[in-house]
Amino acid sequence: MNERPKLPLLLTSGVIAIIAIIVAVTLGLFWVPDSQATARLMAPRPPAGVITGLVWHDLDLDAFPDATEPPLPGVAITLKDANQVYLTSTASAADGDYRFEGLAAGVYWVIESDPPGFLSTTENNVRVQLIGSQGAEVNFGDALAVTDTPTPVIAPVNVELAISASGDDTAVRSDLTINQVTAPALRLGRDGDTSFTGGFRFAGVALPAGAQVLDARLRLHPTGVTSGGLPVQLVVHGEASDAALDFQAANPLAPTRPRTQAAADWPIPNWPAGWIESPNLAGPLQEIIDRPGWTPGAALALFVFSLGSNSGYLDVDAWDGNGALAAQLDITFRPPPGWTTATPTPTVTRTPTVTPTSTASPTPTVTPTATATPTTSVTVTPTLALTKTPTPTPTTPPAQRWYLPFVKR
Repeated sequence: MNERPKLPLLLTSGVIAIIAIIVAVTLGLFWVPDSQATARLMAPRPPAGVITGLVWHDLDLDAFPDATEPPLPGVAITLKDANQVYLTSTASAADGDYRFEGLAAGVYWVIESDPPGFLSTTENNVRVQLIGSQGAEVNFGDALAVTDTPTPVIAPVNVELAISASGDDTAVRSDLTINQVTAPALRLGRDGDTSFTGGFRFAGVALPAGAQVLDARLRLHPTGVTSGGLPVQLVVHGEASDAALDFQAANPLAPTRPRTQAAADWPIPNWPAGWIESPNLAGPLQEIIDRPGWTPGAALALFVFSLGSNSGYLDVDAWDGNGALAAQLDITFRPPPGWTTATPTPTVTRTPTVTPTSTASPTPTVTPTATATPTTSVTVTPTLALTKTPTPTPTTPPAQRWYLPFVKR
């Protein structure tokens, strides 16, 4: 005789199953990074002190690893500290995975070197911050330069920008009581109990949507005024907006504006004697031009923050002090497929300047026709030919050439 299971036994089994699911979720056994959900569905959370990830062949160029896309073994991965100082390196294994272990909490840079014949579909230089018991996963996608893309790879383009107006650079005290928007020099770092945030706005940034920012450097010119201790630790963010406003008093102060999640640490180890150049700011700029509302030719802004641990500062030249020494921004980017430079072809519409020799030719041709034969048609044909001869003077005017303002780096 079959005996029906008792209700307490069923309840006990259900409770055990629920507890098992809760424990699994708590331990992170089913943790999935948001950006890798399609490919690494059951990837465990990286343990504390570990940076790991996957290098894969991004066949569909979507920057996300799919289950059908093969790994790329033997790809060099470098680990650097917060100051971009080399720590160690490794290579991706046969399954495409790499791993750095035994890392203390702090900021690191994970850098991929593209394998021969490949181009990255993801950022090659990634800033990672390990906090507490967290690990981190950084994946790198690569695609064949010729095979995977039907269109030829477009060569990188370099753009150099500079501050061009009084309201485009500033430094603001942390208590928001001073906005140095018209000052001849801008303070960066910490002066006593007060920190300063620099703001630098660049107008007319001709980066098309879909471009890949390969390199971006902010250059500043110190005035020589310095004080306090070294190093001066700075952090650079971008303004998270589609078109940055200038820093005039009517607009929001630089430190109060929304900023990009991407940032770059900029340590000043010694008092500089000439121009200083930031680390690569490709991350913040990429985040700005990837915004849905970004349009080529819009303005973007960069903010230079001071860490609270600083005890020194330096002043840099502002546009109001010396425009030639104001901040500069050098950008190298790869345009999207199908993008072409705006080559002007208005030479056809510029030909209306046709009359350079209008009065020179009428007189010589009048006298020979005066001795025409005395037929009735003589008076009609010569006059028509004579009066119309001045108009053929659109003899090829000097060629007009248009030059694009390409700027060498």
